[in-house]
Amino acid sequence: LNNGLRANFACSAASLQGAAKEKDEVWREMIEAMSKGSMKSNMSFDFKSDGPWSGLTAARAIELVAHLPPTIEKLTIENAEFGREFMDGLIDGVKVFHNLELLQLKKTLVRGKDEGQEVSVRLAEVLARHTSIEGLILNYTDLIGTENVEQWGDTLFQNSTLTTFCEGGATKEIVEQLKEKTKDRSPQLRWQ
Repeated sequence: LNNGLRANFACSAASLQGAAKEKDEVWREMIEAMSKGSMKSNMSFDFKSDGPWSGLTAARAIELVAHLPPTIEKLTIENAEFGREFMDGLIDGVKVFHNLELLQLKKTLVRGKDEGQEVSVRLAEVLARHTSIEGLILNYTDLIGTENVEQWGDTLFQNSTLTTFCEGGATKEIVEQLKEKTKDRSPQLRWQ
């Protein structure tokens, strides 16, 4: 198979899930191929305990996000509790996802005292300069809180391509602070 075809094959959920059950060598070959993908794609990973990605180790989950193809348009990650290194890898990816239109993180936690808020300052900085993102959904994460609400408010104000934002699970006070910070933004931010 040529590299492009191999990469497109590797981007399929079934291929990745199959490789995840194999030895490290097979797994690494598959994610290396995936990282070379050139087709615009939507990718979704749900790591819940009874889901198709439930047996993935933290080390492999970190490798997975570090090898996502740069052509992703929509990325959804759910039930990921793999720590700071996982989130750092995801943020590094978001930097190079030049086609990314929608990022959804649901029940994705860094854990540790304030670590989620600390690492998400980097995500906020990357998204402030991102030129294709239109939607950001952060549902039940530990990424926005009292320690970084100002940085996130700045990001939401600065990024003019971002039109839709959802922070489900945040306190009413946090949401109100973000809304206040972005009230004069143009275009107006649609809150979900």
